Amino acid sequence: MKIEISSDAELDIADGFWFHEHREVGLGDCFRSSIIADTESLSIHGGVHKVVHGYHRVICKTFPYFVYYRMDTKD
Repeated sequence: MKIEISSDAELDIADGFWFHEHREVGLGDCFRSSIIADTESLSIHGGVHKVVHGYHRVICKTFPYFVYYRMDTKD
């Protein structure tokens, strides 16, 4: 499975990184690693999550964020 992150999502991740980094040094790295792990898990669990507003939605494991994604049937 190929995972692509939209430019809007990249900005959201960067904003989340700095938000958490300002709260505690090193927390931004933990946030980013957590989001990446949740996103990579879609290669195994993609498609099983509830559809909200036309996208699948997975709740992140460590931080109170959601990842919205869609499954593309094209290769």
